[in-house]
Amino acid sequence: MKQSIFIYIICAFTIYKIVTFSTSFFDTQITHYQIPSGKIMKKIVVFGMPGAGKSTWSLKLSNCTGIPVYHIDQFFFTKNWKKRPTEDFVRLKQEIMKNDSWILDGNGLKTLELRYKEADIVILFAYPRWICYWRIVKRLFSKDPAIKDRAPGCKEAVRWELVQYMWNFNDRAITLSNHLKSLYPHVTFYVVHSDKEAEKLLELLCKK
Repeated sequence: MKQSIFIYIICAFTIYKIVTFSTSFFDTQITHYQIPSGKIMKKIVVFGMPGAGKSTWSLKLSNCTGIPVYHIDQFFFTKNWKKRPTEDFVRLKQEIMKNDSWILDGNGLKTLELRYKEADIVILFAYPRWICYWRIVKRLFSKDPAIKDRAPGCKEAVRWELVQYMWNFNDRAITLSNHLKSLYPHVTFYVVHSDKEAEKLLELLCKK
């Protein structure tokens, strides 16, 4: 019941936003990204708001660089969105991180530090909340079949737990990121706020 009500609210809210907001909202100044000279780019962490397009973007980065991508939700959940025990989840991630190169796509903020400190580059997708709410509804009906970021038995759904998780995600992610940046200054950190910024960063990294 909650899920159905939420879908209707998000659809109505999105239509309101589209009608009342000018396109200039999406044409804000684009961040100019730079890669430090001589920077190694073999281990990449991508995390951020659900619905921001992280998995799609990570797959594109994998295709242009040849670095394998691993979607964290495949390991974080088991059938029917049941969370895997933390010890097992950490063990699976550590096995992946033993490789010479990887792109780790997904969240799990409680264990982000394990990935962050091993990464060459960390990218936070901090998209506006309302855009991401719309996209998690949209992907119920239209999702690229090439994106295989779900654990077996986890059908696409708008779960109330996910809605709550997203509400203040950016605040929590930015606070945690600032802390980790101070602990691991050798890691290059980027924040992406829009599709245009995501495209610019992808272009830059693919040229590396």
